[in-house]
Amino acid sequence: MVAGKSPVKIEWKGLKEYLSIVGRAPNSIAKASAEGVTRWCQVAEKVACEKVHVRTGYLQFSIFSRVISVFRGEVGARASYAGYVERGTRRMKAQPYMGPAVEEATRQAEETILKALERRISR
Repeated sequence: MVAGKSPVKIEWKGLKEYLSIVGRAPNSIAKASAEGVTRWCQVAEKVACEKVHVRTGYLQFSIFSRVISVFRGEVGARASYAGYVERGTRRMKAQPYMGPAVEEATRQAEETILKALERRISR
């Protein structure tokens, strides 16, 4: 401090609220991510079931999804021939169902995460 000069006082209005939000951020991010992963799994499974070529229904029935953690989900099909239908073979044209499902689910999950973050941070 310079002699004869009073110290400068800076007041930050809303500092307590800001610190509260920042303090909740990791928890908010984890919860928003969990919502997004859950949504991703739901949409991926639904779209895959809608898009898969149905002959006997076994492949469609074998499609599943599960949440592994707040940052990871899984979608797949238990039928042994699922990959052949998705990618095709020398004798059979590919009939993609999982790829389009993952793309659609990812788009919707991103929207879900952003909306969840906005809701949690604006509280």
